[in-house]
Amino acid sequence: MRKLIVLAGLFLVGVACNSDDSKTEKPYEPREVEMETIAQGDYFGTSGEREFRVIREQSEWSDLLDNSHIRSYISNPLHFVLDFTQFEIVVVSDIEKLPGGSSIDMVHIIEHEHNVIVKVDGLIRGNEALRKNQPFHIVKIPKLSKPIVFESVESNLTDLKFKEIWNLREFSPGLAPYHYYEVGDIRWIFTENNQVYTEVNHQSSDYHYKIPMNETGNYTYTIQGDSLFLNSQLYQYKVMGDTLIVHWDVPADGVELIFLRERALVNF
Repeated sequence: MRKLIVLAGLFLVGVACNSDDSKTEKPYEPREVEMETIAQGDYFGTSGEREFRVIREQSEWSDLLDNSHIRSYISNPLHFVLDFTQFEIVVVSDIEKLPGGSSIDMVHIIEHEHNVIVKVDGLIRGNEALRKNQPFHIVKIPKLSKPIVFESVESNLTDLKFKEIWNLREFSPGLAPYHYYEVGDIRWIFTENNQVYTEVNHQSSDYHYKIPMNETGNYTYTIQGDSLFLNSQLYQYKVMGDTLIVHWDVPADGVELIFLRERALVNF
């Protein structure tokens, strides 16, 4: 009889333990939030100050449309009126910049258990813009109703999977004017084994001898931080979205190359 009581007690303890285990919750796993760009451009046109905001009501969205220049950047008229029971809008804009050109980009939005992290990358392109600009980026995301935190990040080539085909669009040989290129004139193709294959069309009328790796062929590259070693020559680099900037000593008699990702040029 005593054995039966002991076994019954052990059984109940086991059931209780299994019941407690079933109640153990798995830790929350952060996830990437899908975002859709509503508008992105170089003239936000409000106070000229840096802005980070979340819009969760149509009235606030309509007010922004009426008191900024972003309406002219929106190609889809359905974005003027949104269902804020399903979506919310995230807005980032930089301070007004002097002539020279710049841009800003939300590269990742990560949902955590108690908040949402928006990673923002700003890029000074150093182009030949003749007027001031105030770059901005506006995206639509699913309604999360969580606090949103903005973080500044530095883009990294490996993080953004740059191992694709890049077309050179602009080249500066230093203090001289920019040279411009058509798609297919000069292409860099980065591969997995630290090789970059360059395709150079010497028939281009504006081809410049200072362009690195200026013969068609395979070359080596390595990355250390924000430094890019191309064929043993040290350059600095930056990636934002579909743009790759490679430069060396630009303020002096250096070089700067601006590439666009080929898959982004389908409708260029």
